[in-house]
Amino acid sequence: MQPADEQESEILGEEPDKNPIKLYRGFHKASYTFEQVISDLIDNSIDANANFVEVIIDTQNLSEDRKEHRYLDGEDNLYCIVLDDGDGILESNLRSILSRGFDRDYDETELGSYGVGLKDSSLSQAYELTIFSKTLENPKIAMRRLSSCLVKRHQVERIFGESDLDEWMVNTPAYIESLRLLNELEKGTIILLEGMHKLELKIGNGERDVYTNAIDTRVKNYLRLVFQYYLQGTNVYRVNGSYVHKQIDIFYNGREEFNKLSPLDPFYRDEEYMDGTREGTNFIEKHFDTNIEGEENPRQMIVRAWVLPHRSVYTGVGRRETQLSKTKEGKMGDDGTVGGVGVVDLQGAYIYRNKRLVQFAPDRDPWLGMMTKNERHNQMRIEIHCPPGKDIGGDKSDFDLNTSKSTVGMDYSLIEELRTWAADPGETFHADDPTILDFQARVATRNRRDVWPACGHCGSEEHKIAQCPTRPRCPICNSVTHTEVRECPRRPACEICGDRNHITADHIDEPRGEEVDERNGEDEQTIEQPTSVSIRHSTDGDLISTIQEGTDLIIRLNIHDPLYANLRTALNQLEE
Repeated sequence: MQPADEQESEILGEEPDKNPIKLYRGFHKASYTFEQVISDLIDNSIDANANFVEVIIDTQNLSEDRKEHRYLDGEDNLYCIVLDDGDGILESNLRSILSRGFDRDYDETELGSYGVGLKDSSLSQAYELTIFSKTLENPKIAMRRLSSCLVKRHQVERIFGESDLDEWMVNTPAYIESLRLLNELEKGTIILLEGMHKLELKIGNGERDVYTNAIDTRVKNYLRLVFQYYLQGTNVYRVNGSYVHKQIDIFYNGREEFNKLSPLDPFYRDEEYMDGTREGTNFIEKHFDTNIEGEENPRQMIVRAWVLPHRSVYTGVGRRETQLSKTKEGKMGDDGTVGGVGVVDLQGAYIYRNKRLVQFAPDRDPWLGMMTKNERHNQMRIEIHCPPGKDIGGDKSDFDLNTSKSTVGMDYSLIEELRTWAADPGETFHADDPTILDFQARVATRNRRDVWPACGHCGSEEHKIAQCPTRPRCPICNSVTHTEVRECPRRPACEICGDRNHITADHIDEPRGEEVDERNGEDEQTIEQPTSVSIRHSTDGDLISTIQEGTDLIIRLNIHDPLYANLRTALNQLEE
């Protein structure tokens, strides 16, 4: 029998087989988009306290000899460089960083969390991943490489140093350019991606310039949207209430000022739109309690519902919507390019972690059940900020953040709270809003350019004419079609004769006997029945009233009555 300490240290089960070629094939098939990969690399730069990041996408000509993988020979092979001036990485840490599941003590304000992003995301787009870095303490450039070509050749997974590489690998224009760029900085890191298989496959035999221009547009707008808060400068909070101010400049294909990306705000918080009017950008805010793994007390999730300005009322709205529409990958055209989506695909929830956008308007359920995807809802969006803490996405949290930081799942009870709030927000979006409306009704009003239905009698926007408290009504049945007791079909019987055809005030006394005698037997005068009808306009009285002149029945219409226009419309429809 084994000693107790040996029993406790014994690891049960068998170590699984690992096929390096299939492992890398899985990396290359991972469902990252190119812009998500660039964003993931910029996350690392922000965590390394970089002041700027430069993204370079270009082509290079390589030797004609065939490599183990495509897109690494011949002319016009795409490559990507992501350069930053951050703290850099010690050479002793490069192996850990290129290992899947690298673990370190992340600060709550950092964007990294799983330690798999660099390797998984980069290899999803490139066959060859090279990292160059240097620090203030060690100005010599350290380098390591993940090479799908060498893994396929040797059938073993390794992290390679420069001496392990083929001659062509260290002589590509992109490799040489990376060394030159990093030598210009005191410290920093470069990620080089070569053999861009996904982008190359989409281009195929199509027009390269057209496609690469479309890629440039989408990536730039995507980065402007995802890092909007960081581009303008923001405070990122910890659980204890302390914060770190973070700001970064992102350049695209050149470090000149005109290549610096500006923030792209999906909620139109510019002064020209948030002008204090009911028609401008307006919002309401609510805080929700959420559970976080390892925490006894819930934390606050901040949610804002935004009503956006209408493009026909404010200039510039259409242009921004066009820019936003190009942040999402659409359908591939005949020329091989992938265009942006429509504006309707931008509506819904935008979810942030540490002020970094991780999910926006997903196709499957953009509103998280709060509303339905509909073109009538384009002028509303929801901003959701996950609470602070590095354990967001743990098994016992109300959130589930995927490893690519592109999708956030929410506990059903939290979604139900959001739906309840959308149905009954409890407050108006603007002080001048005459009444509280649910999200769907409020955005419908925005689609009408904030023209609220007004009462046809008193002109108030707080109620419709049917609920108007000052509109004249019948004192017997409360009807608005007549206002006099004598006109009401439910009028009380005459108190003198009991007849229901008139009221007491209209009762005509019958002549006494002697009065009959005085008429010398003449027949009592009778009222002639009308034989014709005519209409006259008046400026007072009820909307409709009648009088009889001889045999002519005259219908009087009060043209100053608030319902006169409605009557004309009803009569016209009746004639049709």
